Amino acid sequence: MNHKATHKKPVAVRQDADIYNNNLGTIEFPNKPSGQPMRHLTMAEQAVILSESKNQELAKEFLRYLVETQVMKDYLTKAGGRNSPVLEPAWEDSFWTNPDDPHISTVTKTLKEGSTR
Repeated sequence: MNHKATHKKPVAVRQDADIYNNNLGTIEFPNKPSGQPMRHLTMAEQAVILSESKNQELAKEFLRYLVETQVMKDYLTKAGGRNSPVLEPAWEDSFWTNPDDPHISTVTKTLKEGSTR
Protein backbone atom coordinates (compact mmCIF):
# COMPACT_ATOMS: atom_id res chain seq x y z
CA MET A 1 0.00 0.00 0.00
CA ASN A 2 1.25 3.47 -0.77
CA HIS A 3 -0.10 6.95 -1.01
CA LYS A 4 0.43 8.87 -4.19
CA ALA A 5 -0.83 12.29 -5.15
CA THR A 6 -0.99 11.00 -8.72
CA HIS A 7 -2.67 8.06 -10.42
CA LYS A 8 0.48 6.88 -12.18
CA LYS A 9 0.45 3.27 -11.02
CA PRO A 10 -3.10 2.47 -12.16
CA VAL A 11 -2.64 4.40 -15.40
CA ALA A 12 0.58 2.52 -16.14
CA VAL A 13 -1.33 -0.78 -16.29
CA ARG A 14 -4.62 0.54 -17.69
CA GLN A 15 -4.08 -1.37 -20.95
CA ASP A 16 -4.38 -4.67 -19.08
CA ALA A 17 -8.04 -4.67 -18.01
CA ASP A 18 -7.59 -7.67 -15.71
CA ILE A 19 -4.80 -6.05 -13.69
CA TYR A 20 -6.48 -2.62 -13.75
CA ASN A 21 -9.88 -3.86 -12.62
CA ASN A 22 -9.04 -6.92 -10.52
CA ASN A 23 -5.50 -6.70 -9.15
CA LEU A 24 -5.29 -3.06 -8.05
CA GLY A 25 -7.28 -1.28 -5.43
CA THR A 26 -7.85 2.38 -4.82
CA ILE A 27 -9.65 3.29 -1.61
CA GLU A 28 -10.47 6.47 0.23
CA PHE A 29 -8.22 7.31 3.15
CA PRO A 30 -9.43 6.07 6.53
CA ASN A 31 -9.97 8.55 9.35
CA LYS A 32 -7.10 9.53 11.64
CA PRO A 33 -6.75 7.65 14.95
CA SER A 34 -8.69 10.55 16.52
CA GLY A 35 -11.63 9.74 14.24
CA GLN A 36 -11.21 13.01 12.31
CA PRO A 37 -11.02 12.92 8.51
CA MET A 38 -7.56 12.77 6.98
CA ARG A 39 -6.28 15.78 5.05
CA HIS A 40 -5.08 14.55 1.68
CA LEU A 41 -1.67 15.44 0.32
CA THR A 42 -1.66 17.01 -3.10
CA MET A 43 1.06 18.41 -5.26
CA ALA A 44 1.32 21.06 -7.90
CA GLU A 45 3.71 21.15 -10.80
CA GLN A 46 5.71 24.32 -11.39
CA ALA A 47 6.92 25.84 -14.62
CA VAL A 48 10.03 27.98 -14.65
CA ILE A 49 11.29 30.41 -17.24
CA LEU A 50 14.93 31.16 -16.53
CA SER A 51 16.13 34.75 -16.68
CA GLU A 52 18.83 33.80 -19.19
CA SER A 53 16.37 32.09 -21.55
CA LYS A 54 16.57 33.35 -25.12
CA ASN A 55 12.87 32.73 -25.86
CA GLN A 56 11.15 34.10 -22.78
CA GLU A 57 8.20 35.60 -24.63
CA LEU A 58 7.59 32.36 -26.54
CA ALA A 59 7.78 30.41 -23.28
CA LYS A 60 5.27 32.76 -21.64
CA GLU A 61 2.97 32.44 -24.63
CA PHE A 62 3.14 28.65 -24.38
CA LEU A 63 2.39 28.69 -20.65
CA ARG A 64 -0.60 31.03 -21.17
CA TYR A 65 -1.88 28.51 -23.73
CA LEU A 66 -1.21 25.50 -21.50
CA VAL A 67 -3.17 26.85 -18.54
CA GLU A 68 -6.29 27.58 -20.57
CA THR A 69 -9.09 25.55 -18.99
CA GLN A 70 -9.95 23.48 -22.08
CA VAL A 71 -6.31 22.82 -22.96
CA MET A 72 -5.47 21.66 -19.44
CA LYS A 73 -8.66 19.60 -19.27
CA ASP A 74 -7.78 17.87 -22.55
CA TYR A 75 -4.17 17.32 -21.51
CA LEU A 76 -5.09 15.72 -18.18
CA THR A 77 -7.69 13.36 -19.65
CA LYS A 78 -5.54 12.41 -22.66
CA ALA A 79 -2.71 11.61 -20.23
CA GLY A 80 -5.05 9.04 -18.71
CA GLY A 81 -5.63 10.90 -15.48
CA ARG A 82 -2.07 10.66 -14.21
CA ASN A 83 -2.70 13.92 -12.37
CA SER A 84 -5.91 15.50 -11.13
CA PRO A 85 -7.12 18.90 -12.27
CA VAL A 86 -6.96 21.96 -10.05
CA LEU A 87 -9.41 24.00 -12.12
CA GLU A 88 -13.05 23.43 -11.14
CA PRO A 89 -14.39 23.30 -14.74
CA ALA A 90 -12.03 20.43 -15.54
CA TRP A 91 -13.67 18.27 -12.83
CA GLU A 92 -16.96 18.47 -14.76
CA ASP A 93 -15.72 16.02 -17.39
CA SER A 94 -17.27 12.58 -16.84
CA PHE A 95 -13.79 11.08 -17.16
CA TRP A 96 -13.18 11.99 -13.50
CA THR A 97 -16.43 10.59 -12.10
CA ASN A 98 -17.06 7.52 -14.24
CA PRO A 99 -18.10 4.79 -11.75
CA ASP A 100 -16.82 2.15 -14.19
CA ASP A 101 -13.28 3.36 -13.44
CA PRO A 102 -12.65 2.34 -9.83
CA HIS A 103 -9.37 4.25 -9.53
CA ILE A 104 -9.96 7.67 -11.08
CA SER A 105 -13.48 8.03 -9.66
CA THR A 106 -12.34 7.12 -6.13
CA VAL A 107 -9.46 9.59 -6.19
CA THR A 108 -11.78 12.27 -7.59
CA LYS A 109 -14.30 11.70 -4.82
CA THR A 110 -11.57 11.75 -2.18
CA LEU A 111 -10.08 15.02 -3.45
CA LYS A 112 -13.33 16.83 -4.18
CA GLU A 113 -15.17 15.90 -0.99
CA GLY A 114 -12.24 15.78 1.40
CA SER A 115 -9.81 18.29 2.78
CA THR A 116 -6.48 18.76 1.00
CA ARG A 117 -3.15 20.33 1.84
